[in-house]
Amino acid sequence: MISNLESQISNLRYQIKDPLTLTLSPGVPGARGPEAPILHFTFYVLRFTFLFLLATQPCLADDSVTLPLHGYYHPGKYMPVDVAVTPRSAAENSLNLTSPGSVWTFVRFEGGRIDTTVPWMPIDERARALEWYVPPRKGGAVVEPVLKPLDEHQRLVGYAGIDAESARSVAASIYPGDSLIAVPLNPAMPLPGSAAAWETLDAVVLDSAAAQRVGESRFANLVSSGVAFAIRGEAAPWPYWPWKREGLWQVLHFRPAGPSASAYDEAIYEPVASWRSGWPEEVRGGFMKLLVVYSIVVLLLALWKPRFAAVGAVICSGILLAGLSEWGKHRKPTQTVGGKVRLIGPGLTQDDDWAYQISHQDTTSVIPWVNTTRILFASAGQLDRSGARIVCYPSGDPDYVFYSLPAKTKIALLCRRCGPQAPNVTAQETTVTSPLAPLIKEAYLRPGDRILGEFPCASLIGERYAKVQQWQGVMIKRDGEGKSER
Repeated sequence: MISNLESQISNLRYQIKDPLTLTLSPGVPGARGPEAPILHFTFYVLRFTFLFLLATQPCLADDSVTLPLHGYYHPGKYMPVDVAVTPRSAAENSLNLTSPGSVWTFVRFEGGRIDTTVPWMPIDERARALEWYVPPRKGGAVVEPVLKPLDEHQRLVGYAGIDAESARSVAASIYPGDSLIAVPLNPAMPLPGSAAAWETLDAVVLDSAAAQRVGESRFANLVSSGVAFAIRGEAAPWPYWPWKREGLWQVLHFRPAGPSASAYDEAIYEPVASWRSGWPEEVRGGFMKLLVVYSIVVLLLALWKPRFAAVGAVICSGILLAGLSEWGKHRKPTQTVGGKVRLIGPGLTQDDDWAYQISHQDTTSVIPWVNTTRILFASAGQLDRSGARIVCYPSGDPDYVFYSLPAKTKIALLCRRCGPQAPNVTAQETTVTSPLAPLIKEAYLRPGDRILGEFPCASLIGERYAKVQQWQGVMIKRDGEGKSER
């Protein structure tokens, strides 16, 4: 494209003849005037400036969306997508990653180029190809290669700073008997972008230098998702985590309790099976206060018996209705309840924060992102109706989760964390009354686990400025490591 423009500029030069012989003096055709050197200099300055600006502007060929793990993924877990796209106009606000059977990802431009790694979650077999597009551009593009779902006995291993054979060898000791797929990572930045983007990995095998570039925060988020880490070196990078020495390797593999992926499961909604939709408690309380004020005013009018008492009552009623209408516009119709499950293991403590939402009318919900927030669906139809998406900053870090909530339907969200720190509270009640109890028995408890009781906790997941009805947290003690996974 630039070479064509150079040729057009050269043709323009010859059309105006030689700038050194072109005169700007009127009435003397062909004469050589004092302006000729100025025109000659200006022509080449403009030509150089124009070509320089073209060379420094990203073009369409620079736009790319790729899959760093070659399309491999575990259904229901976030996978990484490398995006490098430049907006062409102010009307282009986001890059969108979509596919049937998935939670979409939207990445905001915010006026500049996106060059990062973002999370995207395929959930079922309909997610065969990832498509990206930038509205209002026409059409989209399919990301290559095709998506390759893995089963529970196929393990995806990312490695950096070591050779593939060494990575497979140590991964085989973590997942004996399973099929291993080794994918190289960038040693300079093994796991770029949000930590959630890489949770589809089963193991990460690194040398000590590459491990330091991962960082403890990203490492902790991935450990809570069940990703195993093997670091080659004499000392573990973060020594207060429960590493195990295996030859030349420092190995840590935490097996979290509870749901490990966003698979379709109706049992997830058992804690709110009897929950009915309606206005939230604070909205109903505000409505009752308005009715009390209205009743007092009408009663005073009746006792006072002014000449136009009926007119006054009609005016008060109109003011009440108008006030209710305006007040209702600024109140969310969603109700949110939540609870916590805390599991104290021999080396790590796991915290799962649950939240459920319901609405009596069609609405949308915006949930701020916390650690690795995921939506859990009961069916593929619920996923399709929700239009769920993750909205990310240009850096690749998720900002919030957005979804539609049809009337009288429910949706579940989960945020998981873990760490070597001891819990800062103890169970105060040995009797468990939390509605999460059936889910805990179904998805969390393993042989040898003990429910210690309940403890007070604060809500972690919910809409901004909206009240969450918080259940008591449930504390579980695990003495053994446990082998089973859900």
